[in-house]
Amino acid sequence: MHDAVPFPRSAVALALLAVVLGRGVAQALPGTFTGIDGAIEVVELSGAICSQLAAGLLTALAVRSAAFLLFTQTRRPMLTVATALTSGAVATMTLLAALLTHNQLATQWSVLLAGSVIVVLAWSGAQALARPVSRAAGLIAIGAAVAATLHTLGRVTALEAADRASVLGFGVARGLASAGSVVELGSIVGALVWLLSPRHTKLRASGSLLLALVPALALGATRDQGWGLVVGRTLEQLSSHPDPMLPTFVRNVIELTAIATAALCAMTTSRAAGPLMAVGLCMLGRASADIPLGSVFLLNAALALQLMPAEPDRAPLEELPTS
Repeated sequence: MHDAVPFPRSAVALALLAVVLGRGVAQALPGTFTGIDGAIEVVELSGAICSQLAAGLLTALAVRSAAFLLFTQTRRPMLTVATALTSGAVATMTLLAALLTHNQLATQWSVLLAGSVIVVLAWSGAQALARPVSRAAGLIAIGAAVAATLHTLGRVTALEAADRASVLGFGVARGLASAGSVVELGSIVGALVWLLSPRHTKLRASGSLLLALVPALALGATRDQGWGLVVGRTLEQLSSHPDPMLPTFVRNVIELTAIATAALCAMTTSRAAGPLMAVGLCMLGRASADIPLGSVFLLNAALALQLMPAEPDRAPLEELPTS
């Protein structure tokens, strides 16, 4: 696995920085404090650097993984070949389109992008169910694909409702987003159970510490001043749109728990690297298959599952000689 996908935990860590710093804090910090213009510029520059690095390096990683899957694996099923070709093409075209349009893709291209990524992720998750070492990660990937489908449909419905000034259409969009959030929550809980099930003292201690911070940060995000305002704006930037029909506290808990789960995937060594990479990237891209950076996360998650080594065949038992 290390030869097929190099530095899997580093990829999750870089993706986590790009999401939290680039999409979250850098967008939320302006207008919160006075006299910190220099700090805001530093944070914005750091966020932009992390986002560009994540986009470029993870796109290159997806193309490399697709080539590895296509040219080095023996007895490849046709669907596996199709997965590799689709992943490499979508990753390359997504990066080029994002660069040319300054990350503002047309609706038709976003829907096509999301559909391709979701199909690849769902297929890879279904394939992973056949291998015990990656079965849990496969279930989580399928959950992320379902959540991504619901959120993409919600955004498309919201755009159509805005064009037609339809209150009913916007209500349907929020309903789809709410269903996507419920599926997200189930996937996040499943990922945490899978991560924390080994009796690993340091892992459980780190997980407990991170999870203990979730309700405190979620409550602090409801404040209208100070760092609570920064946290609240950051979570608002990271949460899915249109807003699901869920209380703000619940939406904040979902986002913070997903971030904590991705951080655990980047830190732990108690599980195989391939499933850890897949689960971590699914946590970060689960609601953004139609966004260039999120789609690249989910493509890499799908390819990490595809590149998991097959279970070795058990040697047949030798018959005992009869006396």
